[in-house]
Amino acid sequence: MKICILACFFAFSIAATPLSDLTKSGSGEMRYLWWSLYDAELYLAQLPYQANQWPQALKLTYQRDITKEDLIDATADQWQQLKLSHPQQQTWLTQLAIIWPDIQKNDELILLIKDDGVSYFYFNQQLLGSISQAEFGPAFLAIWLDAGTSEPKLRQNLLGVK
Repeated sequence: MKICILACFFAFSIAATPLSDLTKSGSGEMRYLWWSLYDAELYLAQLPYQANQWPQALKLTYQRDITKEDLIDATADQWQQLKLSHPQQQTWLTQLAIIWPDIQKNDELILLIKDDGVSYFYFNQQLLGSISQAEFGPAFLAIWLDAGTSEPKLRQNLLGVK
């Protein structure tokens, strides 16, 4: 009996993904001019979306190759566009440079923010690393979910607003 319980637990833990306990809120496509950059999906613990209700996850499936330097530059640009400023912002960008890989078409990058505020990044379902400052997750998600986002239609799609 003990062997079955351990085997079943082990099999379940392998099958679990970062999104297993969450519900998809919405999805949309990020385009730049005529290029599809990525497909985005927002996952929540409970619908409808409520800011600062954790856990939450954002899944990005890339439709083209992108270097990690371009991802980091885009993150910094979006924070600047949102007028988002935090004393740890440069440290976060440095941490992202360590955590993120270069992206190839069809790669998935997932940000999972847990109840304790720690942000975990997964690349193609494998844990890459984490950022422990609780302010990071909301600041990163603001790129897509803040009312002042540069992509309001994508925001509406992610939030499931029609």
